[in-house]
Amino acid sequence: MTDLDPTKSDQTAKPGADTHSTPDETFTWTADEAPTGAGASAGETTGGGILESLREAVDDLVVKAGPTVREISAKAAEIAASAADKAAPAVRRAGEATAEASGQLAKKSRDWASDLRGSRAGTGPSAGPGPPPACQGRPPRRDRPRGPRPTKATRGRPRPRADPILAAMSVRPIVMLGDPRLRLKGQPVDSFGKFLHGLLDDLAHTMRDAPGVGLAAPQLGEPLQVAVIEVERQLHELVNPRIVRSEGDDRDLEGCLSIPGYVAYVTRRERVWVVAQDRLGRKIRVAGSGLLGRALQHELDHLDGKLYIDHLESMDELLPVGAGNEDDAEVREATSALA
Repeated sequence: MTDLDPTKSDQTAKPGADTHSTPDETFTWTADEAPTGAGASAGETTGGGILESLREAVDDLVVKAGPTVREISAKAAEIAASAADKAAPAVRRAGEATAEASGQLAKKSRDWASDLRGSRAGTGPSAGPGPPPACQGRPPRRDRPRGPRPTKATRGRPRPRADPILAAMSVRPIVMLGDPRLRLKGQPVDSFGKFLHGLLDDLAHTMRDAPGVGLAAPQLGEPLQVAVIEVERQLHELVNPRIVRSEGDDRDLEGCLSIPGYVAYVTRRERVWVVAQDRLGRKIRVAGSGLLGRALQHELDHLDGKLYIDHLESMDELLPVGAGNEDDAEVREATSALA
């Protein structure tokens, strides 16, 4: 047996010899080696046929699904209409109940106002000798002592200029019982600009002029979640207030600048915690008991369209102020802070 000469080109491998080669990872088709001619045309024809078959299948699916989709849409519309028909009576009943409740509340306010006016005129069961307005602790303006008259020495001198801050505030008329604005719920405040600042100033000035210790925006005819309270010379400006916690019970006398001349014993929570915003929109917290706690609850009632008389069972529980009672001074002192 002789060795094969590797220099000869006509030599062949022996039968059964290993002729496998290692794959070349860099192998690619060249332009000249790419499939062309009949083979390529056959491939393109096959691919086009597949795409056409897919299009036909999709179109056929759309055609078959159309009635089903329409049927589902019709069924959904039928269900929605049925639900609306079933809900309509409930919605109407709710609207009627709300309207009836509002009418009853308005009638109650008118009746209270009429009865109180009759009592003051001497035609009611609680007629007295003309009770003075509630929460008053000082004489009327016409009876207050006036300042000294100008003399020759002072006549002609320039008057001192008014404080621009106090000049911007004004005493506004307080809404009385029977006015429907007193029953409006205050709307949340979302703008903390010039209007709100002016309203807070007016509330404080009107409250101090009354005098009182609290006043809510609805009492000035403004249905907004705004109120002021001043206890022990500390002014609380409350915007969007709400009670987040309370404890205990306390029963004491209570009056209102919107219902002058009368007070009544009302049971309130002994201590409350309130969160609110100030005139700049910053979050604040106020906790109070005693007079402050009662005033907080009283003013927040106003912001919800409620009055302290709504906590009474009958008008007979009202006590006229200034009817000559022995404890009249104590009554005025106890109620001088509430509005």
